[in-house]
Amino acid sequence: MRKLKKDSAKECRRIVFKLNKLQDPSQIFKVNMNAKQLALNGFILSPVEYHSQPVFVMAEGGQKAIRFFKNLMVNRIKWSEKDDN
Repeated sequence: MRKLKKDSAKECRRIVFKLNKLQDPSQIFKVNMNAKQLALNGFILSPVEYHSQPVFVMAEGGQKAIRFFKNLMVNRIKWSEKDDN
């Protein structure tokens, strides 16, 4: 944790993701908890109707934390795992 805070003190980077949907509670939990553990600041911008408009996830922090968070969002979370039936 100390290294991540030290990294964000040098340089602050931002990353934005556009998702088709983010309504599964396990996916929301993974995004929130990993952002908290990586000492990232940010927000999830979601409309009232999930199915018709995209969801945006914005995070900012140090270079190393952003790299880990990007890996989480792109590779580790299975977005198509739980589709609506």
